[in-house]
Amino acid sequence: MPEADNHPHWQRNLAVCVFGSFTTLVAMTLLLPFLPLYVAQLGVQDPAAVVQWSGVAFGATFFLRPSPHRCGAGWATATGAS
Repeated sequence: MPEADNHPHWQRNLAVCVFGSFTTLVAMTLLLPFLPLYVAQLGVQDPAAVVQWSGVAFGATFFLRPSPHRCGAGWATATGAS
């Protein structure tokens, strides 16, 4: 029995994940030019501080995402895989 029969939907799942990642990347790219305007609306007055807080806000999305190692370890534990 081929191994692909055990997981018949992996290609569809991969396509959905790639599409989701692509649309998220496009959305973050479209957000970037307007982020300093939003930070200034929050009350930051100094132009250097606006740039700094915009960078922190944009970079936080990459630092706060779940670790693939932790997610994979949790999946392995939940499914009993070794």
